[in-house]
Amino acid sequence: MHKEEQTQPILEVCHLKKTFHLHLLDGRLIEPFADVSFRVNKGNFFLISGKSGTGKTSILKCIYRTYLTTSGEIWYDSHMFGRVEIATASEKVIRNLREHELAFCSQFLNVLPRVSALDVTAEPLVRLGVERAEARARARQWLGRLRIEESRWQASPITFSGGEQQRLNLARAFIARPRFLLLDEPTASLDALSKSIVLEMMSEARAAGVTIVTVSHDTTAMEQLADNVYWLQSYEEDLCKRSLRTPPWSYPTASSKVAGCSLRMRESLIWEKGQPILLELIVRLTPAHNFSCLG
Repeated sequence: MHKEEQTQPILEVCHLKKTFHLHLLDGRLIEPFADVSFRVNKGNFFLISGKSGTGKTSILKCIYRTYLTTSGEIWYDSHMFGRVEIATASEKVIRNLREHELAFCSQFLNVLPRVSALDVTAEPLVRLGVERAEARARARQWLGRLRIEESRWQASPITFSGGEQQRLNLARAFIARPRFLLLDEPTASLDALSKSIVLEMMSEARAAGVTIVTVSHDTTAMEQLADNVYWLQSYEEDLCKRSLRTPPWSYPTASSKVAGCSLRMRESLIWEKGQPILLELIVRLTPAHNFSCLG
């Protein structure tokens, strides 16, 4: 891939917001994130991190169009259709993108109970028109690489452990070498050896030009691969006296009560090779405007 192509954004997320309407819980609205914006260049490894509950996985699902956005835009520079706005594209366009360009790897595996692990792994290649015998041969290679015992290949994945199911999910995600890969906590349930294999797989895919966006709490392992880190965190109380010289995942959890106001802060911090390049703070104060804690 040429250097100028690598610097072109393949994905632009603009002021993204997602709200969930909980009809069975008093009709209340939950807003995991709002005004999220970032760009991902072609062939880059982009890491989204932050504490649990801030909507990291929901961002991936909006990009894959499993979730519809509440507001904002998601622009994807596709090979098939050119520049596509994911949030408003037709179902036919989304279906074609998923079949030929986009792949999403969840933490959880949902498959038909009577299909073998070997055929589950080979299925993405079969959908692309690869002969079943060839697809199964390549599936054997991936299952072997990910240390799934050969004696289990003909069994249904629903009989597998959580870690085995995640490795099978990863094999499905990587086997067809998608153009754009979304990974949700790809090392969460893995032992140290399996994690090292998955990190090697991600490094090889990135070197081959695959664009990867991943959500992970495992920043120690992922930071060595990441071209950019997007830190997403939401607070009900303010977080004061923080130093930009400290990586955001190392910040202490601090809180400060503000008399006469209810303060909510949302911050998004993008780090590029360890350097902060964007900081956004949105502060909502009701009813008093008291900024004393922000010193």
